[in-house]
Amino acid sequence: MRISSRLWWSFPTTQECDDGVLVRASQEIFHFDLEDWRSLKFFFQLTDVDARSGPHVYVRQSHRLRGLQHQFTILKSKPEKDILSYYGKDRLVHVCGPAGFGFAEDPFGYHMGTVAKDRPRLMLDVEFGISPSRIRHLSN
Repeated sequence: MRISSRLWWSFPTTQECDDGVLVRASQEIFHFDLEDWRSLKFFFQLTDVDARSGPHVYVRQSHRLRGLQHQFTILKSKPEKDILSYYGKDRLVHVCGPAGFGFAEDPFGYHMGTVAKDRPRLMLDVEFGISPSRIRHLSN
C-alpha cells in the first residue's frame, strides 16, 4: 500500500540556518522515520546531485544494527557525533548521481538530507508500507 509521496526542492544557501529550520527540513540531523512498522522508501533525484548540491546521507545497516541507546529512545533524531561514534564514518553513504537516479532505503535506518551549497536539488520520494494510508487533515 502507498503511504505517502513527496516532491521537494533544496535550494543553495550561504546563510547559517538555526537548528530548528534544519530539523524541520530534515537537513543536517540524523533521524529515522516511523510512518509504519514495516515500510520502504524509493527516492528519485530529479536533478544532478553531487557533494555540493545537498546529497542524501544514509547510515548503512543502521536499520538492523542498533545499539540499545538507539533502540530505546524517545527521540528519533541523534547528533552526528553520536551516530559516528557508534556506527563509524565508513558506514555513511552519500548518495550522488545524475538526474533520474533512484535508490531505495528502509526509513527506520538513520539518514539525513544535507544543505545544498552550489546547485538546487529536486527529490521525489514514494513510501510504501503494510498499513492502510492515514487520511491527513489540515488544521485551520
